[in-house]
Amino acid sequence: MLTRFRPSRFLILCAIAFAISALSARASISFHQIEMTDGAKSYTFDYAVGLPENFDPAARYGLLILLPSGEQSVDEVRQIVEKFAEEAARRHWIILSPACWNGVPLHQGTHALVPPLVDHVRERLPLDGAPVFLAGGGAGGQSALEIAAAYPDLADGVVVFPGIPFHSRSLMKISNASHMSFDFFAGGRDSAWLSQIELLDEKMQETDVPRSIRVFPDADRDLSNISTAIVMEKLDFRRGAFPQPPEDALRASRVLTMLHEAAASADEGRYFSLYAPEAIFMGTDATERWTLDEFRDFAAPHFRGDSAWTYTTLKRSVTLAPSGDAAWFDETLTNERLGLCRGTGALRKIDGAWRITQYNLTIPVPNDLADEVVDKIREAKSLPMLPQ
Repeated sequence: MLTRFRPSRFLILCAIAFAISALSARASISFHQIEMTDGAKSYTFDYAVGLPENFDPAARYGLLILLPSGEQSVDEVRQIVEKFAEEAARRHWIILSPACWNGVPLHQGTHALVPPLVDHVRERLPLDGAPVFLAGGGAGGQSALEIAAAYPDLADGVVVFPGIPFHSRSLMKISNASHMSFDFFAGGRDSAWLSQIELLDEKMQETDVPRSIRVFPDADRDLSNISTAIVMEKLDFRRGAFPQPPEDALRASRVLTMLHEAAASADEGRYFSLYAPEAIFMGTDATERWTLDEFRDFAAPHFRGDSAWTYTTLKRSVTLAPSGDAAWFDETLTNERLGLCRGTGALRKIDGAWRITQYNLTIPVPNDLADEVVDKIREAKSLPMLPQ
């Protein structure tokens, strides 16, 4: 079992938001590496992330763990993600696609690397409560079923095109996974795999596992030409059982997104129009508590250039008050100079439009560094009210 897990590069933290290769107007793909350790043994693990181009940190996305076929190399990861990315982005799915480790296919033992990778991505993207599905074809389909059998709490469903369990012992585990859905696509000429899929379907009948089989009569095992829309439609159907965030929460989130966009483009009028008249802005320094007019005076020189400041949102949570006319939020941000930051605050409705009443920008301090940071603050005397 993997006992420790750490990113091997800083880009793991923030490059998810800055895709390094654009695919289309709707989706972008980025490639990353994770280093995991199990005692004295170290694993370098490659994976790809596919994001919608208009990524909204507060929107509700599904997470699609897309397993490559063939040897499951980085090139095969690239191929399957490029095939699905645009359709997935259009339907509000985030793709996570891992490669195998050291040439060992995921369904033959290295699938233990997948759960910590999913946890890592969940920490950095808006996936709290999001449905998670495993999908793949051929070796990818086998991997999806083996991961479902080994880690039944990882995903809410599996879609394979096609796929069968690699280990016979996994058959019983999968057939008893009543909380998951299983959808199979198969070629009518692929008698070997189709018969095993039908056998699995028979076993699932005893437990009422949600499932379906769609057979393409003139196809063999290779369903690489199957339309991505067909697969994504099935995933959308399964996702329909999960609740979506309130539209008002999404509208409030868009105001925060527009705020950051206006600052990045030095659009002063638009930026300050998104605040309520009574708004308070609190900066990273303890002395920075400003009314809206005070904040406008402070910010004016910054807005005279091409960009006032740039903060990119990695993750955001918006909660509506029971009354429906107020909301509070927290978001994780990155900034070139300050690194990882946190923004918290509140909004209220004014004439039907969400406006920010408070924004508090902070730099989270790791607990291990807290004593050192506090000592430096005391030395600098920037917090005279701090107890000695």
